[in-house]
Amino acid sequence: MTVNTFKVAVLGSGSTAEYHLRVLKKSKIIEPTVIFGKHHSRVSYLSNQFDLIPAESLEHCLSLSHISFVDISTSNDLHFLYALAALRANKSVILEKPAAFTFNEVETLVQEADSRNLLILICLQKRYNSSFQQVRELLSRENFGTFLFGESKILMPRKPEYYDSKRKSTLEFSGGGVLIYQAFHDLDLICLLLGTAQTIKGSIKLNYHTMEVEDTASLILEFESGGMLHFFASTDIRFPSLIETQLIFERGRVAFNDTHFCWHKIREPKLRQPFFSSRSLPARIINRLMRKQRGHYGIIVKEMEGFLMNQDVVSTCSLKTAKEAHRVIETFYKQSRN
Repeated sequence: MTVNTFKVAVLGSGSTAEYHLRVLKKSKIIEPTVIFGKHHSRVSYLSNQFDLIPAESLEHCLSLSHISFVDISTSNDLHFLYALAALRANKSVILEKPAAFTFNEVETLVQEADSRNLLILICLQKRYNSSFQQVRELLSRENFGTFLFGESKILMPRKPEYYDSKRKSTLEFSGGGVLIYQAFHDLDLICLLLGTAQTIKGSIKLNYHTMEVEDTASLILEFESGGMLHFFASTDIRFPSLIETQLIFERGRVAFNDTHFCWHKIREPKLRQPFFSSRSLPARIINRLMRKQRGHYGIIVKEMEGFLMNQDVVSTCSLKTAKEAHRVIETFYKQSRN
């Protein structure tokens, strides 16, 4: 029995694009075929490594009628432009976060995809973490009452050389620092759990690094219930590695991180920390391996496969459901940069 294959074009040539290609190559019905990027040596390397055709230009890449969808993992500043061009060329899209720097641009992508019956997925893979899914199920099952207060700590220390690239250290290419780069995933989870933020306040700082974008962000989000959440994120190397969220409701408390969750009706839940959260070399190696196992990009690809095969698929990472996180970030940056 012959299985129809769907061909994909990869836009971007960095380490993320390479990881995506390794996953795409494992698919039985998706075939990476074309690659386009601005770094010619990397494009040449990846095209040889994965047997791809290097495209001469974005226009050339998107003009190929046999391409069913594109995978975009370029610098942040190109996400919106490339995604919009792909949709207008009638290609579905898997897009790295952030989808764009403004809420209106995100809305444009969603509307463009809907109007053409295309699918646009965004790589917010923490949504697949079992700890987060268990928290969502718990809150839908248990009546904890009104949300009162919460705190998220996203501490991901980075050495100065991490920001040597303009892709990560300038507003033009990255759109911002720790909030839009490292903490976007966790803010997205908060928005999914608590809904629309009615007020957004806070500040950004450069505590340790020397660059154009922030290495520390502190947000206060107030939700419709009147409940408030303090969202603190930093890449200051003097902080310990830590990612966790604590939520307090009228009749219960919930805590979760990337791998564990717990809850209690009255007392503060004691959250178990991942054993690989330290900065030692063995821990970093284990962390990288665990991330690949939990990365869930393969599930995003499966969702695209289902869509291309006209199956009834509920897309966990549909861009539609990420609009609020983009709105919060844009609003916060406008206020804190003035």
